[in-house]
Amino acid sequence: MRILLTANASYVPPRGGATRSNLIWMGNDPNALTNTWDVVGAFNFKDAASGLASQFFQFDNVTFNDSGTTNQLYLIGNLAPNSITVNSSSNYIFGGPGNIVGDTTLTKSGTGSLTLTNGANAFGGGTIINGGIVKAGVESSGNQNDRALGIGPITINTGGQLRLGGNSGSTAVNHFITNNIVINGGTLYVADGAQHMTNSTVTVNANGATLSTLFSGKNLILDSPLVGTGNVTITSATNGTAGQVILNNTNNTISGNITIATNGNLALTGYAGLSNSPVIDVQQGAILDLLNKSNVTWAVLSGQTLQGAGTIRGKLINLLAGSTLAPGAPGAIGTLTVTNNNATNTPIITLSGTLNMDINRASALNSDRIVNSNGTNNFGGVLNVNNLGAPLQAGDTFTLFTGLAYNGAFTATNLPALTGNLTWNNTLAINGKISVVGPSTAPTVPPYITSFSLLNGTNVVLGGTNGQSGATYYLLSSTNIASPLTQWKTIGTNVGGGNAFSFTGTNAVTPAAGHQYYMLSSTNYNP
Repeated sequence: MRILLTANASYVPPRGGATRSNLIWMGNDPNALTNTWDVVGAFNFKDAASGLASQFFQFDNVTFNDSGTTNQLYLIGNLAPNSITVNSSSNYIFGGPGNIVGDTTLTKSGTGSLTLTNGANAFGGGTIINGGIVKAGVESSGNQNDRALGIGPITINTGGQLRLGGNSGSTAVNHFITNNIVINGGTLYVADGAQHMTNSTVTVNANGATLSTLFSGKNLILDSPLVGTGNVTITSATNGTAGQVILNNTNNTISGNITIATNGNLALTGYAGLSNSPVIDVQQGAILDLLNKSNVTWAVLSGQTLQGAGTIRGKLINLLAGSTLAPGAPGAIGTLTVTNNNATNTPIITLSGTLNMDINRASALNSDRIVNSNGTNNFGGVLNVNNLGAPLQAGDTFTLFTGLAYNGAFTATNLPALTGNLTWNNTLAINGKISVVGPSTAPTVPPYITSFSLLNGTNVVLGGTNGQSGATYYLLSSTNIASPLTQWKTIGTNVGGGNAFSFTGTNAVTPAAGHQYYMLSSTNYNP
């Protein structure tokens, strides 16, 4: 016979001998509070074998299903069942001052939820969530119980969710969960508060894990290492900005892929990294935040792929030799944005691996793009450009990069094959663009400009005579009339049809630029 000793409580023996009953919660004792779970008190259970009303004795096996007349329990004293099974489609609440102790295991199945608001549980057999939601307190109500699930490990399987979050308001109250957590297809969800997984390990098994937050500023913080072989998905439980999932342990060894879904926000702080994850996917609307890393340089290592159409916040981002960068999604055009949220501390992207980019002349955004508007792009490694759409034509221009500065050059640039006499004009080192040009006939006589006007405020219209049929003319623009011609930008191309001509430069006027100058040229400088 086992003996249970607990502080400040009288010893209550189990049933006589080695007998252990299998009990089912009914909550229908006519002579007691129908929601009370106590020891050798209310007859709120029934014996599964005999069907007779029964009291609870220590070390009994207890089941909570859809048979109960009430699902809101009031726990009294120290309760030490041999096992607890909650398997129902209805929602259960364990409240009151009582504690679940001993070495019992809590197993949650079914679609209903289980909310624990009772005392400081100390059971050590662990919690297994196979279905539904287990809540450590009522979310956003200020009563989270950090010891809701005792001191044993927590396993969250496919279809199961552990939900944390007890305080409401703008201030995130810190909570500390010290249980080891194993996620095998389930979800760890922060509804409120600042939830620290600490002095433990968070392990992701083969079926993967979803880490989710709800409110902005209410974060899931892994002080403990993130380990295991499964894939991890970072999500927002709302359609808007949610809290962050913050990794700040230096010993992360997670070797599955990391996906930051739309509105998800993953932050690496201190010296935390993801050096063993083969793919890091920052999807459209998602954020990878590197601003609070102690080592300001974040490297994508050999064998790793960084992809997606979201936003990366960071100062120094290095794509090392052997790494792959793929903006957008496979088979679709997208923009990967890099920013530092600090105009005086601009991002620097250094490319030394393989960069794969797609183009499609029919798309509104016609190319994958790396937007580093206030930063520097350092070129190196291999650039591969793949055409997803129709054959390319003369005049097609694709912006692959934006930035304030472009340095270096790719060791190899592999562009799509062109038909006929079309050729590529590569001006990546000047303006981040590539363009398709056709055979051109240079005019042999200078044209005369006889008129100049604006159309709709942004379009330049030039008219004149002495045009040459079949000759190619380029409209150039500069904000500094003294700049060398090689620094003037080509903003339009026309083939002359005869003596009189009219040339329209679409969207050629930028009001914020101040002075702008235009000329016709027979040379295509910087498309």
